[in-house]
Amino acid sequence: MDQNDNLPRVIVIGVDGMDPELTRSLMSEGRLRNFKRLAESGAFTSIQTTNPAQSPVAWSTISTGANPGEHGLFDFIWRHEESYLPDLSLAKLAPPKVLEIFGQKIPTGRPRYASQRGGSPVWHLTSERRIPTVVLRWPVTFPPEKVSGKMLSGMGVPDIRGGQGTFSFYTSTKRETERPQGGLVIPVEETDTIHTHLVGPRGPQGNDVTVPMEIAVNRPSRSVTIRVGRERFELKEGSWSHWKRVKFAIDVLTRIPAMCRFYLKSAGNPFELYVSPMNFDPRSPVFPLSYAEDYAKKLQEAIGDFHTLGMPHDTWALNEGSMNEEMFLSQTDDIVAEERAMVLHELKNFQGGLFMAVFETIDRISHMFWRYRDKESPLYDSREAEKYGDVIQRYYEGMDRILGEIMEFVDERTTLIVNSDHGFSHFRRAVHLNAWLRENGFQGLKENAVEGRALFRDVDWSKTKAYAVGLGSLYINLKGRESKGIVAAGKEKEGVEKEIISKLKGLVDPQTGEAAVHEVYRREEIFSGSRFEQMPDLVVAFRPGYRTSWQTALGATPGVLMEDNMKKWSGDHIIDPSFVPGVFFSNRKVQPGADLSVYDLAPTILAEFGINPPQEYIGRPISFLESEPTALKK
Repeated sequence: MDQNDNLPRVIVIGVDGMDPELTRSLMSEGRLRNFKRLAESGAFTSIQTTNPAQSPVAWSTISTGANPGEHGLFDFIWRHEESYLPDLSLAKLAPPKVLEIFGQKIPTGRPRYASQRGGSPVWHLTSERRIPTVVLRWPVTFPPEKVSGKMLSGMGVPDIRGGQGTFSFYTSTKRETERPQGGLVIPVEETDTIHTHLVGPRGPQGNDVTVPMEIAVNRPSRSVTIRVGRERFELKEGSWSHWKRVKFAIDVLTRIPAMCRFYLKSAGNPFELYVSPMNFDPRSPVFPLSYAEDYAKKLQEAIGDFHTLGMPHDTWALNEGSMNEEMFLSQTDDIVAEERAMVLHELKNFQGGLFMAVFETIDRISHMFWRYRDKESPLYDSREAEKYGDVIQRYYEGMDRILGEIMEFVDERTTLIVNSDHGFSHFRRAVHLNAWLRENGFQGLKENAVEGRALFRDVDWSKTKAYAVGLGSLYINLKGRESKGIVAAGKEKEGVEKEIISKLKGLVDPQTGEAAVHEVYRREEIFSGSRFEQMPDLVVAFRPGYRTSWQTALGATPGVLMEDNMKKWSGDHIIDPSFVPGVFFSNRKVQPGADLSVYDLAPTILAEFGINPPQEYIGRPISFLESEPTALKK
């Protein structure tokens, strides 16, 4: 008998962004039969999310059981105290170690990534006890961590440029902006043969490393023939290529392997070609994508090529018009197929221990297609809603089908948990927090500046008491902490915070007459732990329909206070967490009306293996009403 036959089996399936209200509605309509069967065999309820209700924050708490003030993830974006500049919070690129000999600094290795997430994730604790552990695409797991099994990194894996997904769009049409958010626009001439290039990593001097690309356009057949290096392939209008591999020469000796996909949007009048972000090649990644290091390669050999980018759905290309809805849905279908293949492949080999995987598509689809189910959205179009109004629901049904396949691996000794990190709501109006700070005397701009550009380039720090950066984080310009701080710690800081809270909580949208802000939290109210001092001073929690603007996230101060959200990114969850709980399902019954939190999931997982949670774990193990799980195999 295999020793794993006596081990408990715990399968945790995360479904990013799954909303309890929409889930309940679809179950009652008979559209989520497997979720309904799971609920009837065990439990279904809503689950309280983190504050703030952001994906990297919530998923880090689910895995570590800890407050953001302990694990360190509190926003997608944080700021450098010395420069005030925003930066991504998921992983940090560290320079290579340097050896100094006779005054010369000699690199002794290559750059490496370091995770920004701390804490004690459950997979560390199971691995310490040599419990077989499989972790697939769990958010904030890059670089991959050593486990007693396998890990494939998820949210946080960059493209080869170091970003979170930089697409390229080749067009013969002049665009108002040559640098859209999230990508590159590369102008080309509308000729029969187009000579251009693919954009790769940044070189040692900060320059773009490129590879020549030739595109032969056949307008009568609405197709192109693309040549990159030795690769030559044909592409029809309205279709995707297979994955294509490219090597970028950093220097004479160094080649960076990458892979990408092409989509021919239009073969002419105008010419439009989309190229996906340059993903790491799982067969030979520049940085490890998995543990063991060769696991990504073995997975590719088993299921075929897959997106390695941590956030593969190209939402910004759809926002910027470089993608249309059909392109995005086609890309999404491929991602869902990859996620399904990974999970089912590994479940076939899973004998006992801990299995954790996250499906992220429902979140991305909800972000981009909420406008078709929200008639008050500035972008609602009744004709398009006839075509796309049911898209979100259809992807819920797709997840239901995958759940049915997963349930075939759930026997009488398997505990199955399905949960989301948060729910969803509408995003109709964008609030410029720095503009509010300026209007209310908390932020000053340089002389003659009417509004402030991104990265705080126009802020006069000698006249600024507070500033906002990220998706709801607000900081006091504190003496001794910020490099140009003017507010003294103690009573002066407390006074500024109190005044901001008092005024900001009363913020009313002049266009609608609705309250925009639900609550403003002091960090002492919501954060605790060893990294408390890194937390923002205040967190602004909006009401449904409102959200921090994209301009605020990057440190801009527009000339208006609020404006309609004209991005296709029309659904969101970064509002007060009370409005966007997640879902919890299990094949184990729980007390009706139980008040569950995402903080409870990590200690619940550990309890199944008899492991006492670390001191920093905040939640408690969920009390199941039966001692044994319900088998779900048919």
